Amino acid sequence: MQEDKNVDENLDKFNKLVIELENIREKINNEDQAIILLNSLPSIYNQLCDIIKYGM
Repeated sequence: MQEDKNVDENLDKFNKLVIELENIREKINNEDQAIILLNSLPSIYNQLCDIIKYGM
């Protein structure tokens, strides 16, 4: 994700990429999408990502 864009803009881009992959018959399940999304968040969200990933 780009830090200079808001979360909505980044999510929109992510969803468009997922749709493009589905159009070429590459399905990414919801769990994998969530992992990719969490790992792509800017560093400001690191603590939140750790809490979600590890249940701290």
